[in-house]
Amino acid sequence: MSGLLFSLFINDIAEIFPGFNFWLFADDLKVALRVGGQREVDSMQSMLSRLYHWCSINKMELNIGKCMVMTYHRNKSPILASYDINGQALARCEQVRDLGVTFQKTLEFNSHLNNIKSKALKMLGFLYRNSREFSSVTTLKALYYAYVRSVLEYCSVEIGKQAEHNIIVLVEFAIALVTILDQINRESFQRFRLRMGMNTNIDIGMT
Repeated sequence: MSGLLFSLFINDIAEIFPGFNFWLFADDLKVALRVGGQREVDSMQSMLSRLYHWCSINKMELNIGKCMVMTYHRNKSPILASYDINGQALARCEQVRDLGVTFQKTLEFNSHLNNIKSKALKMLGFLYRNSREFSSVTTLKALYYAYVRSVLEYCSVEIGKQAEHNIIVLVEFAIALVTILDQINRESFQRFRLRMGMNTNIDIGMT
């Protein structure tokens, strides 16, 4: 089924969620509701029952084992209700990865930043091991922008608001980057810096 036909096929699914926030991406669905008491808990459970009924009518099978519940909060005593779909309890998670971003229940992104730092460092090491004989600065910069910088900058506008942890992560990465640049340098670092277009002072920031 093409993307357009699939969108038309599920177009009426919005009728299930009056009063809820919901997001659709391909066959992925997220539903959110601010829960302040038992009334909202019951409303959420009722919505899940309607969703299962809608899927049954439209001959669409839910992979309930992959359905999860996460409560975003910063309270000491949040409301952590149990929910189910067709009698099967939904697992509760502390964090979830969605479209390449790791979301934590505290609305922080420390786990995501650690993940992208680790991924960027692995890619940086891979490029270093496989490009030691490269002499073209243009090629090195193109590889860095394509495989390393793209990882660091993914969704960085919103995530970059959490400054303290970001700075720590970026400082650690900057140290690793400068170390590798120094190792692949075949001339004075000053001349290499000018060829690569690096600033005299290392400015760390996310844009």
